[in-house]
Amino acid sequence: MSYFQALLSVAFASFFWHALACAQATNPAPAAAVQSCAGGLVVVAPHPDDEALIAGGAIARAVARGEPVAVLILTSGDYDCRSSASQRQAESIAGLRALGVREDQVFFLGYPDGYLSRLGVEPLPVVPRLIAGACVRGNTTYGQRGAGRADVHTMRTGAPAEYTAPNLVADLGYLLERLAPRTLIVTHPADSHPDHAAAYGLVRRALSSSRRAPRLLRTLVHGNDCWPTGGVPGHDCAPGRIAPREAMPPPTGTLRGYLPNLRLAVPNNCLLSDPQENPKLAAISAHASQTHGSTSSYLFAFARRDEAFFTEDLFRNARGMWVPRVDPHAEGAPTFLLRGHEHFNIERSVPLALSVTLERPAPGKAVRVSLLGSSSARYALDFDGQELRVSLSKQTATGLEAIEQWPLPHDAWVGPEHFELQVTADSSDHSAAALTLLRDDVVVGVAIDPDPPRRVSALSVDDPSGSRAGVLLSLSRSRRAPGRR
Repeated sequence: MSYFQALLSVAFASFFWHALACAQATNPAPAAAVQSCAGGLVVVAPHPDDEALIAGGAIARAVARGEPVAVLILTSGDYDCRSSASQRQAESIAGLRALGVREDQVFFLGYPDGYLSRLGVEPLPVVPRLIAGACVRGNTTYGQRGAGRADVHTMRTGAPAEYTAPNLVADLGYLLERLAPRTLIVTHPADSHPDHAAAYGLVRRALSSSRRAPRLLRTLVHGNDCWPTGGVPGHDCAPGRIAPREAMPPPTGTLRGYLPNLRLAVPNNCLLSDPQENPKLAAISAHASQTHGSTSSYLFAFARRDEAFFTEDLFRNARGMWVPRVDPHAEGAPTFLLRGHEHFNIERSVPLALSVTLERPAPGKAVRVSLLGSSSARYALDFDGQELRVSLSKQTATGLEAIEQWPLPHDAWVGPEHFELQVTADSSDHSAAALTLLRDDVVVGVAIDPDPPRRVSALSVDDPSGSRAGVLLSLSRSRRAPGRR
């Protein structure tokens, strides 16, 4: 393609989408009917293809039973113009059709691929998207397929939404309130892909307006190693292969020992090796932009005899939020201020909540807050004001081992920020700890520790900047959430 042709293509794409936005604003698309999924299943997928990987069998089984099904896809999978949004939406429609799902049961929210964890209150700066065959920059939702043949915000208001967390939560809440499913499948917050981890927190926020909360089935796609195909991290992972009669393997790496508490057998036709006869294989095969037509694609490793989930039931807490049963909260606990390199002796047992309030750390001078247990056991939180992220590490025999990194919204730390780390038993595997990081009562992320310490004996702060503002801390004991669901 010549320079002139490329320029013309970009100009056409910009004109096309500007004209489409104007047409939507002046001639709003009629809101598609959102039919209730009461007693049924909703799948929330971060990207087109995730719905087939994490829930293809569950969807096929629900359809065969005549249960209502809806699929909500948060992004269009076109990060940095590497894939076409329109192609990936069409692939999801085709894949879900193979599972028995109609297009009007699929909802594309149209938020930015690769940036879900960075969404804040202020609109995200423009990002590149591959639209109408050209890479153009923008920061509003878009979509041409699914219910209403538009993104959800345009479907319900007549105009696209700016890329903000409140807009996404409102669109997701609008759907969940009307769908009212009994069961909701979503990617696990310990998934190593930031969009997958963020999807869980966004679902938790969106449920705040719902009268009832569905049972959550959390599941993994990325484990930050070679799971589920196998191999040695840092080297070539084993290729994917079609093995529909084998069970989904348990997690490995930092999640080794963390076992799913629910395995749902796929329908019998999902045990067949021929994609022409196996609906889950057909659904995965529909995503040709991701499999590249090869059966050795990593995606085919998810076509197994079962789908593995980590269940979670939510309850209303005293603050009106849907939370897991044990809800430690640091509100009302004694507070103390630490500066520079100080520590404070305090005895607490898990479950507990650590509250941290601090100014934005200076560039290159991350602030570390540590929970110290017996002997060498400890967790360390590193607050990085330059990269806008919080990292969680755990002391092991070989030193501090990184467990999780949580990106923060792009507009974080305008002033002092308030965080809370809740350390509780995981909802599905009570021998493991769930370490939930909240920012102003909003879930930032959840890490899983299969072998956690059970007590805390001291807190410490390491602030290399020596800020006089210091770090304000408090540490609470746990409370149980009320039994109302």
